[in-house]
Amino acid sequence: GMGTMDLIVVDKNGKSPIDKGAALTRAVGRLASSLIFGFGFLMCIKDEEQRTLHDKMTKTKVVWFRDSTA
Repeated sequence: GMGTMDLIVVDKNGKSPIDKGAALTRAVGRLASSLIFGFGFLMCIKDEEQRTLHDKMTKTKVVWFRDSTA
């Protein structure tokens, strides 16, 4: 899905790809994000950077690929 939409995950410094530890934590965090009625995903509505729970856990964010190369 993210590849089709031309999105990538970067760390807090804008570095991509993220390391394996952050990727694993993010994957497990996605499960936690969906547990209580998807609350972890809904957190992005009120967050300034539109980050979800699993993004906050790993200090990452999803950006458009073309924006990350600028």
